[in-house]
Amino acid sequence: MDPKVLSFIPKNKPYLMDDVIKKVTNRKKFFNSFITKNGFIDIGKSAYKKTCQVYIERRGKFRKLK
Repeated sequence: MDPKVLSFIPKNKPYLMDDVIKKVTNRKKFFNSFITKNGFIDIGKSAYKKTCQVYIERRGKFRKLK
């Protein structure tokens, strides 16, 4: 993430990436994105446990680096 994006995020409070993107686009700034074929899990407080479970399930599918 570009450090400039941090200026759009309020300090010391939860803030959604959707809101950051809205702020960026409303101010006519640009951002990049990418397409993933393997899915995406947003790791927030409620999703942390689910994310860990998915990681453990998929762990065997990752290629090991030498």
